[in-house]
Amino acid sequence: MRSYLTLEALLQVKEEFALSMELEEVPYYRALQENAWFTKPQINHRIQCINNGLLKESAMKAFLASCKDNTNGKTIALIPSGNIPLSFASDLICILLAGHNALVKPSSKDSVLTEFFIELICKHLPNRVLLKSDRISLFDASIATGSDQAQPFFTQYFGKKPHVFRRNRRSVGILRGKEKKNDFEKLAEDILRYHGMGCRNIHHLIVPEEFPLDPIFEACSSLYPELSEHLWKENHQYRYTISLMNKEVSFSDGWLTLREVEDLNPPLTCVNVSRWKTEGDIHSFLKKHKNSLQTKVSKKLGNLGQAQNPSLLDYADGVDLAEFLSKL
Repeated sequence: MRSYLTLEALLQVKEEFALSMELEEVPYYRALQENAWFTKPQINHRIQCINNGLLKESAMKAFLASCKDNTNGKTIALIPSGNIPLSFASDLICILLAGHNALVKPSSKDSVLTEFFIELICKHLPNRVLLKSDRISLFDASIATGSDQAQPFFTQYFGKKPHVFRRNRRSVGILRGKEKKNDFEKLAEDILRYHGMGCRNIHHLIVPEEFPLDPIFEACSSLYPELSEHLWKENHQYRYTISLMNKEVSFSDGWLTLREVEDLNPPLTCVNVSRWKTEGDIHSFLKKHKNSLQTKVSKKLGNLGQAQNPSLLDYADGVDLAEFLSKL
């Protein structure tokens, strides 16, 4: 029963969140001052994704159907990464729907929006979420997201209790040469949304051997006005110069660099590209990197343009949060 009351409250949060964007009550300026990558278009896109995906009534009901109702809620420490606006929203919604309470330690890169979002939630779910600026000590379990370098810290401080630790992951886009203009426009969204900083952004493209890269640049150009121009261009110039010095096969339109490099970890403003001859090459690539992949998109899968718009049940790193939270 408590979980369904939580669902009703979160639907009210959804309405108020949408209204705050419409009335421009979101603290855009302060968020941008804290993190210059968090431009207004990026923040608005994230709010829309939260409302239309994570707070969608049918998605929340589907989560509840797979999750045991906890009458004695636990306290879950939530340590987000801050790489995109409100990166922790999915985890927080799952925690609350599962009947637990959350103890959130905001990222220093996203504290303004975090505080704003949690204030909205607390108006409808009082005493269910607490912000913690100093060291977290009293908790029953934790969900922590960070770089590979952060994992030893997570293990040291949170490893003795039930936990979900998330590390660096990357996502890939698969092209087969049959894509149309609107497919490339969707792919551009997957590449550039949130300046490509999310684990669900497309960092690597697998393309046919003779595939021309021009359609990718052309589609991406429509999103360049939404980027933080000074920071992005400064990073691009530096990264493209390094790519040329390393004698990599790379192409640039002055905004984005496509590098024919096999690994999954391109620097900011770059996307790596691999070329395939047979379907077997695609399968081999995916198998080789399966433990480092967050998601993959393609026309065949029907999910181009949706990489950064996951549903509540599209669990990061493949960890079933409903199962994890039900066992506490």
